[in-house]
Amino acid sequence: MAASMASPVQFTRQDVHEQWDDFAPEEIDWVDGDPVRLIQAVATKYGVSRDEAAWQVTEFLNSRHSGAKDDTIVW
Repeated sequence: MAASMASPVQFTRQDVHEQWDDFAPEEIDWVDGDPVRLIQAVATKYGVSRDEAAWQVTEFLNSRHSGAKDDTIVW
């Protein structure tokens, strides 16, 4: 029997823009709803480690999953 997996948290272009309002449309296009690409984009854009970017993206995704708007992620 296969283990059940939770559905991945979905996020939209607008969600990304609301959280990181300085992302260019081309950067958001490249992310294309992929959390791994979002981690890469955050790490590259802000010059932070992938671990730090992963933490930031996890907080962002958790806020989307809970329905809360988490405005505490500050660069």
